[in-house]
Amino acid sequence: MKKGSFKFQYILAVLYGMGTFYLTSKEALLITFGAFLVAGGLFGFIWPRESWRWGLWLLGPLFVLMSFSILFAGQLDVFIKKDLPSLMVAAVSSFLGSFIFARVKRRSRNRP
Repeated sequence: MKKGSFKFQYILAVLYGMGTFYLTSKEALLITFGAFLVAGGLFGFIWPRESWRWGLWLLGPLFVLMSFSILFAGQLDVFIKKDLPSLMVAAVSSFLGSFIFARVKRRSRNRP
């Protein structure tokens, strides 16, 4: 990101990732996987330059917030049982979706 330039897509990714996780974390893991695969794929396809790093923008702030929650509120065992599986599924699918769809976009650009 260039110094002094505002990039709305990063703010959008952070908000989209937090909202998607909030809406899907109580559902089945397959729904969380699909939602973040689509989210990562969408960002990776529209802005392919960042590729897999969209997964960091989608889940990085959420991971930081959860870390602070564990640090100050405790209850690590509850986090491991309830939130960690959803967070890991979301991380894998967002990284995978953004990487794959960024490659698809790059290949489609290079073809005549």
